[in-house]
Amino acid sequence: MWDSTLEPEAIQAQIKMSLALTAAAHRETGYQPESRQPRGTSRADSRVRRDGARRMTGDDWRESTKRYRKMVDTLFRRPEDKKQMTGLFARTKWQR
Repeated sequence: MWDSTLEPEAIQAQIKMSLALTAAAHRETGYQPESRQPRGTSRADSRVRRDGARRMTGDDWRESTKRYRKMVDTLFRRPEDKKQMTGLFARTKWQR
């Protein structure tokens, strides 16, 4: 599932995410996922929203990151874990 890395911080975060996903699978019964977003559309959508700008802001940023933030909020309770996962997300090629 994960790409290869030798960065201890990334490895730790990947293991933590894997354990959280497993725990959530055991915890959540009757879960119904939201509609799926076709693979690769997130990047294209964000380019359109940015309209040439390097970074999204405001409502566009909130909308673009909503699914990721919901996932992290579901899987983790501690702010430091959420921060670590966000760091992993920012440094790797998730959703690209």
